[in-house]
Amino acid sequence: MDEHNPPLWSTPAYSFLLWLVYEAFGVGLWQTRLLSALGGAVTCFAVYGFVRREASPRAAFAAALLLAADYFLLTNNRVAFTESLQLAFATVAILAALRSRAAPAWGALSGACVLAAVLLQADAVAAGAAIGALYLALVAAPGRPPAGAPRRGAGRGCSSPRSRWPWRRSRSCS
Repeated sequence: MDEHNPPLWSTPAYSFLLWLVYEAFGVGLWQTRLLSALGGAVTCFAVYGFVRREASPRAAFAAALLLAADYFLLTNNRVAFTESLQLAFATVAILAALRSRAAPAWGALSGACVLAAVLLQADAVAAGAAIGALYLALVAAPGRPPAGAPRRGAGRGCSSPRSRWPWRRSRSCS
């Protein structure tokens, strides 16, 4: 079975990154698990960063803590599964796609992360499909102003948390 080395062709990015880790630190158990652990940490920090931007630091910490304590994430990050690193790239891709409405550069990051996730394991195409559906929903949504349009209440001292979303009407900032 190992004569044709299927993991090299089914997960080229993971094989390459694991080779880099082996070249840098040698071959061993902790070196093999390093990519999974880094993937879990990146996932938690990405969730914290994006939730922090949209909500309070307390909510961001709670979201990251719940994710870090999740049984599925803990078990995948302790062993050398490709899914841990793939989940990190897919999470960043989806969260960057959500932010791309305000700044198009986030869309480029989202696309690069989807590509990396697919190269880590081909089943990440589902994340790409979810991002595509998100973009279609954002483009087709009626009543939402374009990305660069000024928000309602912007520049008038509006402090309502709902004013961050340009398509929502805020009671205190109309």
